[in-house]
Amino acid sequence: MTTTKLPHAAGKNYSHWRVASLLIVHLLIALHIAHWLVKGRTLAPLEFNEVLHTLHLGVITAGFLFMALTVVGTLVAGRFFCSWGCHILALQDLSAWLLAKIKIRPQPIRSRTLLWAPMLAVLYLFVWPLALRFVEGGGWPQWRVQSDAEGWASFSTNHFWRNLPGPGITILTFSVVGALIVYVLGTRGFCRYACPYGAIFGLADRLAPGKIKLVGDCSQCGLCTAQCQSHILVHREVAQFGKVVNPQCLKDLDCVTVCPNQALAYGFTKPSFWQTLNEEERAAQPYSFTWREDVFIAALALALVAIYRGLYDVIPFLLAVALAVILSALFVTAFRMWRRPTVRFNQLLLKHAGRWSGHGRWFVALAVALALFSAHSGFVHFQTVAGRRALERVVGGKAAEVAAMQFASSPADAASLAAARAHLRLADRFGFWTSPRLGHDLATVHLLNQEPDAAEAQLSGIITRQPGDLAASVRLGRLALSRQRPADAERWLQPVLAAGDSRFSAVEFALRSEAQVLAGQAAERRADTAQALRHYEAAARDNPRNGEAHLATGTLLARSGRYAEAEPHLRRAAEHYSDRAVVQENLAIVSLHLGRHAEAIAQFRELLKARPRQAQTHYHLGVALHHAGENAEAVRQFQATLELKPDHAAAGAALAMLREQNAGSGAAP
Repeated sequence: MTTTKLPHAAGKNYSHWRVASLLIVHLLIALHIAHWLVKGRTLAPLEFNEVLHTLHLGVITAGFLFMALTVVGTLVAGRFFCSWGCHILALQDLSAWLLAKIKIRPQPIRSRTLLWAPMLAVLYLFVWPLALRFVEGGGWPQWRVQSDAEGWASFSTNHFWRNLPGPGITILTFSVVGALIVYVLGTRGFCRYACPYGAIFGLADRLAPGKIKLVGDCSQCGLCTAQCQSHILVHREVAQFGKVVNPQCLKDLDCVTVCPNQALAYGFTKPSFWQTLNEEERAAQPYSFTWREDVFIAALALALVAIYRGLYDVIPFLLAVALAVILSALFVTAFRMWRRPTVRFNQLLLKHAGRWSGHGRWFVALAVALALFSAHSGFVHFQTVAGRRALERVVGGKAAEVAAMQFASSPADAASLAAARAHLRLADRFGFWTSPRLGHDLATVHLLNQEPDAAEAQLSGIITRQPGDLAASVRLGRLALSRQRPADAERWLQPVLAAGDSRFSAVEFALRSEAQVLAGQAAERRADTAQALRHYEAAARDNPRNGEAHLATGTLLARSGRYAEAEPHLRRAAEHYSDRAVVQENLAIVSLHLGRHAEAIAQFRELLKARPRQAQTHYHLGVALHHAGENAEAVRQFQATLELKPDHAAAGAALAMLREQNAGSGAAP
């Protein structure tokens, strides 16, 4: 796609081939999505952002392998992927073509500081987390291949959309990195000023032998430079180096097409390494901003990335970067309206001879509105982040206790909780939208403050706004169950239990597993043990790592006298349930009933080392000792039980029986 009609060498118009290549890319994407929709499972997304899960967590993904192959290809052939295989570049080129159709030809901006944005994004996304990991003593992540059940499938998945935004944010992203960034920053503005993957490919291109090179007599007509949508001084680079050395060259071959002397061609030559035009040659493309303005742009862009990244829990990092570079350029242009006698923006004359035009007034009004929106967004985002940090200081790793409403706060927790409440309520009050995550955070604050009615109202509001929020339904079910309302709990849990799982993620399977456990507990309260067991077994199938599900299954089977069936579930619970002592107690009881008295005695004694004042454990140990024939020691354990719990009827009866037996046999009591 080109914006200027220029002559080209006969038979060598590569633009049609590039358009066909990009259309095939989009067709393959559509087929990939269609396969997932039909089959429910497909190849994991070939998205470059999946590299993060490999570098941070060690999970080898299809996206990581695709990125690695693309980098290797770039090291050999140069930066071809960006112009022949990237759907974002296709969107930018299409936007430039459509703008040209309506007589809008965006003027590219040149900034010293914004050029560093992609590399800073690389450092932030890929290097910074690894550096923190090493500083904290974590070392390299353990490389591994995973399935959906383990949290993040490596090569095939039933959750295709796992790392992609929803439809609304997708449309916003395409609008920003397509038409908007092209209009404000020029063609391929996202590639030049925002894309971290482009920065990586640019480094690889410097080492690649594949280049656009001079193969004939160059007349220095400049048609190649005029046609280059990456805004490279092609005619000057080939004159000085015999090839294009700029890593922004995307090898779209438009310059080869347009050369009237057929003096340019793609081929292999010596890599460019760090060659670049000298300052005098680069002066042919002057910078759009002064040094002061460029420094101001850099500071604005950094602040705007911090404001917009994660705003309302929906803005992804790359969209935040794109918004930041666009807005920083717009704001600096608006500031010029007070400092310069003449100001232009693309084809619009905003100010001339010290007087603002109508376009200029509208432009400044838009800039002021965007500045106010950014300030408001910064306030809301700050309150959200500050509130979550305070809440994290309270909850930490004690989320399970909060969920079970067994959390005991300290004075330090009370101060942090008050701060969390204040910040999060401000974010909720002044934000344009309450995200589901913010709603969950506020519900947690209410639970910690012993305000179950407020927590229930907050969670109900989430479901009203987002009916598919399974986490809110599960939390409502748990809350209703804790308030002795099993019927309400089952009502809240029903949408989760009935949800189709063909495209469930591991998180959603874990949520349904939790819901099955809660439904089983509700069934037990109705004395429907058969239904409860079905729920518990379903919970273990949905999430084999759900220790609570295995414990509930094993405990219920043991209470039903099915000890042999209970044991494997209890052993799985021992691997995953947080309170290991509870699991070990049940395992010891199962060993006792299966006649493994010596094993049961050892298990009960081990439990008493950690919890010596557990009356029930003393009682069970006494029973095991009695069955093993060690009645004297059994008597002491029953006595210890009664000392800790004088009204323990079973221990009293067992002690009376043993004393009667001892009296009958003449043995010492």
